[in-house]
Amino acid sequence: MKYTVFDLETTMRAPDPHFSASPHWPGNEVVMAGGLDQDGNLTIEDYPDAAALSSILDTDLIVGHNVKFDLLYGARVIHRRPIDLAHGRLPLRPDSGGRGPVVSDRKIRLWDTSIVEYILRNHRMRMPSLDVVAKQRGTPTKDATVSDLIKSGMCPSKIDRDMLAHYLEGDLVATREIFLQQYKEVYDRKLDKVVWATMEALWATTEMQHNGMAVDLSVLRLHEQSWDARLAAIDTELSSLCKLVDVFATDPEFSWGSNHDLSRLLFGGTKNGVVKESVGYYKNGRPKFKNVTKLRIFTGLGLTPKSGSETSRAGIFSVDDKSLSAHSGKSKVVDLLLERRALAKLGSTYGNAIRTKSIANVLYGQLHHNVTGTGRLSSSDPNLQNMPNHEFKRCFVSRFGATGRLVEVDFDQLEMVGLAVISGCPVLTDDLKHGRDMHVELYKSMYGRVPTKSERKAFKPLSFGLVYGAGAKTLCENSGMPLTEVKRFIKVFYDRYVGVKAWHDSQLSDSLAGREPSALRDTFGVPLGKFSYTLPTGRCYDFYEYRNERGDYSFSPPELKNWPVQGFATADVVPFLVGRLFRTLFSCFGNDHKILLINTIHDSILFDCKDDDAVEELRRFCIEFFGHARKLVEVYYGVNQPLEYHVGIESGPNWYDKKEIYKHA
Repeated sequence: MKYTVFDLETTMRAPDPHFSASPHWPGNEVVMAGGLDQDGNLTIEDYPDAAALSSILDTDLIVGHNVKFDLLYGARVIHRRPIDLAHGRLPLRPDSGGRGPVVSDRKIRLWDTSIVEYILRNHRMRMPSLDVVAKQRGTPTKDATVSDLIKSGMCPSKIDRDMLAHYLEGDLVATREIFLQQYKEVYDRKLDKVVWATMEALWATTEMQHNGMAVDLSVLRLHEQSWDARLAAIDTELSSLCKLVDVFATDPEFSWGSNHDLSRLLFGGTKNGVVKESVGYYKNGRPKFKNVTKLRIFTGLGLTPKSGSETSRAGIFSVDDKSLSAHSGKSKVVDLLLERRALAKLGSTYGNAIRTKSIANVLYGQLHHNVTGTGRLSSSDPNLQNMPNHEFKRCFVSRFGATGRLVEVDFDQLEMVGLAVISGCPVLTDDLKHGRDMHVELYKSMYGRVPTKSERKAFKPLSFGLVYGAGAKTLCENSGMPLTEVKRFIKVFYDRYVGVKAWHDSQLSDSLAGREPSALRDTFGVPLGKFSYTLPTGRCYDFYEYRNERGDYSFSPPELKNWPVQGFATADVVPFLVGRLFRTLFSCFGNDHKILLINTIHDSILFDCKDDDAVEELRRFCIEFFGHARKLVEVYYGVNQPLEYHVGIESGPNWYDKKEIYKHA
């Protein structure tokens, strides 16, 4: 196979201190490019132009460590989108006779040594650096002198040219040696299907990051102003409600942002504080005081803390959302605190990040293939995958203006389909196949009637919680239902879905039977047992024991029950289909810019379309493509797929105001 190891050195001029080398910052540029092919031929280019980079990338397989970064710069220099690079559409060198761009049906593949190492280490080595992987594998490491200069903030453009070239060559050699080891190990362990599916998805997420998401900052500012006003109103109301509560009224250092202060306010507690104490009188008869430190006792609001929520500091209890939710609807102060916290998070996690990280009204968030324990994608800068469905999503708009539309394609009950495949449960499979609603069926079994819409919504967390490995106590706390009702629900669930229960039970029993010693130790120095599990796709997991609240050591039920299901659905099926969709889009639309991939959110894919005609073309394309999804997955992984992968499609002028334009009947 013809391959080239590819790496770049770039400037670091972007104002974001966490990503000064951003390929999207217009002031950044490529200082040096390097390529090392399968025959050992080395190419080093200073400030490469489009032709020079095209020559390096004219190969069948591009190998790199965190190669998405280099590809984003490469696409910018070559004036092509990643989708063009993936299909060999590269400008030719000037000496090629002036024939213009290469137009071919070539399929250039990727191999990211950081992501592959993460897969080979069963997701336990997350975002490994080149140095870390090289040391683990005993291959050459790069020049620490130049690394230290770059870490200190020196821009590569200021580093001696020969030093930088030597450093770049070291990167290329180290990456090649790692790649050759990985390639053999991947096939020996039969992980090739998982790796190549992930690499195809990497092309797609590179295209998404290249395109970014257009942002209307004026809409965002309006929402930020409303959040600020509401926060001020909440603080005023909280102060009024708490003005007679001892800790709020008498502690001048009280802060709404302090978890310790909130614990004392809600549940009472103690605190050392400086108070003035009378120690007699001066000769002139005036009272004499001195400052002394005394333990002050507060009663607070007198709420009962959640059982087991005491922190490592005696008398201080957890005030996280989960703990406070137990008092939601029973205490106005708690309700306001939860609302305050949610608004503050919107402002800090999303509002501020979107505003400060957008470049020319486009947000270039990052998508990672090597961070989570399950293997699914994660998102950062900001984390759009955990963004609530809040109306401020109206700030995400089409780059095409008034005629443009955002389109979201959402998988239907994807993880439940994954559970049916992994567990082999015939009843769950039949329910999904015939469109029966799991939550409605379970509710009917418990209460003998069809639930209302609000009852079904309140009931859903029980079903999902149990599927994801929660026990009776956790379900009770999260739902607010009495423990007896929760236990009854668990029985009803497992009586209906016997296959799911059998698989859950086997995960627990197999973990005990398959427990092996490991080199990993906990903070107490106790060696932890390990249980390894392999999905039908070949993806592997290592589960490690942990010290539970009883002081015993056990494997985590949520990990054992949830990770394989989530991994199959969103680490194997979704990336494979996203990668295949990426290739098929090119086959159907070429490099037409009217339909752009811009993001993926767990089990959905987001597009930016030029106009309604483009939306209709995409709608018909997706109906056709996902109509074959089950067969595509089955043939690729060689795993029987008893269910279709149905999708719904919505479209609108922004990410919030969308209307359904397709739903499977």
